[in-house]
Amino acid sequence: MVPLRLGKTAWLVLEPHDVLHVLENSESTYSKGRAFRFGRRLYGNSLLVSEGQEHRQQVKHIGAVCSQHTADCLILPVVQITRCWLNRWSSGDSLDL
Repeated sequence: MVPLRLGKTAWLVLEPHDVLHVLENSESTYSKGRAFRFGRRLYGNSLLVSEGQEHRQQVKHIGAVCSQHTADCLILPVVQITRCWLNRWSSGDSLDL
């Protein structure tokens, strides 16, 4: 878990097992918080700010459009570009990405 400063301290969960626990097994315990509720004014009740059943419905609809094949096609160029930048990088150097 990584602490983030978003008004009060928030936590970013990175461990896959813990992410699964938060997102699938304990929905009623964890919420996106006040900052995301405020975000509804800007984004409506989009995937970014929605919660609960509405969020699950949105994820289901997006999943129907974004197959694993589509995701792989989008990720491959990012991986190739990252490898290119890493090959140019020497220890101690900084890169302007």
